[in-house]
Amino acid sequence: MTPKTSITGKTVEAAVKRAAKGAQEEILDAACKGLTLRLRGGAVTWTIRPLWAGKRKRYVLGDHTVPPDTTRERALTVKRWCREGADPTREVVQWNTGVPVNRQERGPKSISWEYARKLFLNHVFEKRAEATYDDYRNILENTPELSRFEGKAVARVTDTAVAAVYTDVAERSEAHAEHVQRIMASMWACLAAPVNREKTGVVPGVIAHVKAPERNRQKLSEIDEPEEGPPDRLEIGRCMAIAKLGVFGERMSNGLLLLAGTAQRRRPVAGSNRDHFQSFGDEELWGMKPYFRKPAQKKRSRGRHLVPVVGFAARAVRRLDILAGDQPWLLPVARARRAGQQPKRPYTNPRAINDAMESMPGVSFSTHGFRAALASYGTEDLGWLAADAKLILDHLEGFDPGDVTAQHYNTNPEIVKKRAMMRDWASWLEQQEAKAVAADPTLLDREAIGEQVYRIRYGDDAWKRAVERKKRPWQRIAKDEFKEAAE
Repeated sequence: MTPKTSITGKTVEAAVKRAAKGAQEEILDAACKGLTLRLRGGAVTWTIRPLWAGKRKRYVLGDHTVPPDTTRERALTVKRWCREGADPTREVVQWNTGVPVNRQERGPKSISWEYARKLFLNHVFEKRAEATYDDYRNILENTPELSRFEGKAVARVTDTAVAAVYTDVAERSEAHAEHVQRIMASMWACLAAPVNREKTGVVPGVIAHVKAPERNRQKLSEIDEPEEGPPDRLEIGRCMAIAKLGVFGERMSNGLLLLAGTAQRRRPVAGSNRDHFQSFGDEELWGMKPYFRKPAQKKRSRGRHLVPVVGFAARAVRRLDILAGDQPWLLPVARARRAGQQPKRPYTNPRAINDAMESMPGVSFSTHGFRAALASYGTEDLGWLAADAKLILDHLEGFDPGDVTAQHYNTNPEIVKKRAMMRDWASWLEQQEAKAVAADPTLLDREAIGEQVYRIRYGDDAWKRAVERKKRPWQRIAKDEFKEAAE
């Protein structure tokens, strides 16, 4: 309930009388949001409950003898400190006991875990790749073992406490513990940097020596476990057939065909822009910008990665170009994450491509599977040299010629070689598609596959409820594809 009047000296005097008679109540102050005059156990105190370390914490700002104006100043100070990630406890102790802050037992000046995490993630967002930011944020916010640091000052986090986190995570997954270690080491290096040290109080190298537990040696029973390899040819064919059915909507379905037909990473596919493509007859030349190239980011390259787009993939690009209308992005974000909030990126979240593939019945590989397939089956089935795949996978890009003319496209030996390889690859993919359809004719039934996709994504109960409402439930999938995932 919003208070209508400000607390005055007379209000306090009346409250003291009521408290002496056993009254228990809370009076809100209209002049300072959150400030409360609290009557409990015969005593009257000023309190406030700001958000600190993700939770509401009550601070007592003084008893009834403290004037309302003084209390409001204290309340504003506490709220400001909590908002900035600084613990106001020692200041509050001084107000209530008279013991100066400099005489109270304390450690170095610092900030809370939550505020430090935000500071580090802002640094990552500005300096590193989007995928790195998403990964670091997911680990730091969703690793349950790290919750023990909530509300604590980072300068007081010890190496033994961090080691205990790594040990607990390793009990779930040794590889995950090593990943958490790398991120924590990067975070602490950022917090201990000269520009942040005065604020965080973190000493350089304080956890640098702490490592995740050494991995257990391989067990005898694990020797015969199958080695990881490229996706099964039949699964690749199923993915192709399902993408062509269009059950994910035109945009995502064509995006999947572009992913398959070029064997590029999901991020450049999600961020494909009409300005990145040049048309040459019935083919397209994709000049991938350095921003979307993983090797270019590591080497600070300014050159493009040139990928000929042929066959069904080229048709997918042209269809996406039509669907994009006036927008430059071929797979744009449909709406913001929250009302009134701008989307994080103008193009769809790369994770949406993973979500689509994870919903495909009989398909168990990820978006990276097409790259592994091109590298493996290119040599096995298409007669390529082992190094040929690197030209397509952006592991061995040569000199960027700038604007590509028609003559250059048709005569440059490197591009001509890539064109021939991509034609072979597109033909091979369609052969796998034909074999998959022959093995399972339902891959031609859009309604049947749409139902399976819906059940995988939303569950059997959701399908039944949707059918009862006499709707075509799987059409919801297409509408959901380009909504920015809540983060």
